[in-house]
Amino acid sequence: SLVTLMLAANAGGRLSLRADAEISYRRDYFTGSEFSLTWDESHWTTGLLGDTEFPYTSWLSWGGRWYGLAAGRFPSGIGVAGVDSVIMNPQARYYDQLRLHVGDERFRLLWLLGTSSPQLSPQEAEIQWKRDADGTSFWDKRADHDYSAGSESIKLFAYHLIEWRALDSLRVGLAELAVMGGASPGLNFILPGLVWHNTYAAGYSNVTMAAIASWVPFAGFLVSAQFLMDDITSPDESAAADKPGAYAWHASASWSPRIDGDKLLVLAFEYNHADRWTYVRLQPYLSMYQRNILPGGFRGIDTPLGSPYGPDSDQLGLSARYRAGRGLTLSASVEYVRKGPIRMGMIEESGGEFFPVYFDLDSYIPDRLGEILSRPDEHRFITDLSVDAAISQSLFARLRLSWGLYRNYGNQAAVNEYLVLVYAGVGWVLE
Repeated sequence: SLVTLMLAANAGGRLSLRADAEISYRRDYFTGSEFSLTWDESHWTTGLLGDTEFPYTSWLSWGGRWYGLAAGRFPSGIGVAGVDSVIMNPQARYYDQLRLHVGDERFRLLWLLGTSSPQLSPQEAEIQWKRDADGTSFWDKRADHDYSAGSESIKLFAYHLIEWRALDSLRVGLAELAVMGGASPGLNFILPGLVWHNTYAAGYSNVTMAAIASWVPFAGFLVSAQFLMDDITSPDESAAADKPGAYAWHASASWSPRIDGDKLLVLAFEYNHADRWTYVRLQPYLSMYQRNILPGGFRGIDTPLGSPYGPDSDQLGLSARYRAGRGLTLSASVEYVRKGPIRMGMIEESGGEFFPVYFDLDSYIPDRLGEILSRPDEHRFITDLSVDAAISQSLFARLRLSWGLYRNYGNQAAVNEYLVLVYAGVGWVLE
């Protein structure tokens, strides 16, 4: 954003409203071929003033001590604040969502319903709606018992989380993520109290289950863990013919030593892993990402709902943050990411037909999967430095520097790329 104006209001401590008005440059102009540093008239009107994505943050919420309800567009996450998650991506710029939580210090229930753009490319549409002559799904013959011919362009995702604070220092929970697409969901897909793993509709739903825990063994030290199960091969299934096991996990630790005054130091470590086929499905509507269409409608950005790096990935991060009183905060982080060749939404063509890249690709295009898996891993090395400073009581400034090295970029051997990002901003708060 070049300029952001935020309007916020509160009523009685229970009702709150926020709406942002932004002037920002279209992201597809930066990533497409039309970007020009000349900034002629067409770029000012369509590039700078034609960004229909905003606002990125807007909500109406109502809450009290043991409950809260919010509807709008804003970031969300499941897990410990400040670190990544393999259940719900905290790096997503926003989710269009309806979110509810109820509970107290010992027990809490979270429910969220969100939407993704249903827009598909011609290749994706061919895959999503492909049917056999008898009307059943082409992709899941063994399990599809639905002969209804109707289809709808809709993609939803829903979360629920049950958390229990077993001890003052220990919190544990169970969570599920359900992705629904191609049919209007029944209430059994989205009701907060149901177990969605008991809900099945071939070709229309995809569900993962997860366990989370966080523990404070002593003051200032926090450890957390997550384990997500996408698929498991049961004893009555064949490892060759059925979906393979697909998991993801996360571990993190942070330490905040005691410092005099209002100074604060936080040192943190995290590790994320996602198996090759975690979050991946045959139909585009059931792959676990949300799609945000850019202005003009020809391009979109797909953001993973789970791990920020999607399937076939490992991430290791170290960070430090120091707050020198209320006026200055310094942050630094280093991150390594291994990204394999498998991504959500991959499509291959053969004989004029399109096929999703999944574990059974060789049954449609012989030897193609082996060729894809032989591509080298991409290795990312990223360093971030940032400074936040209060210039006065109502004026603040921010500076961020980011440098990245990408080896085997795009899983292409010996292709290396660099990223340099410089961000500077000034804000004014009027109360």
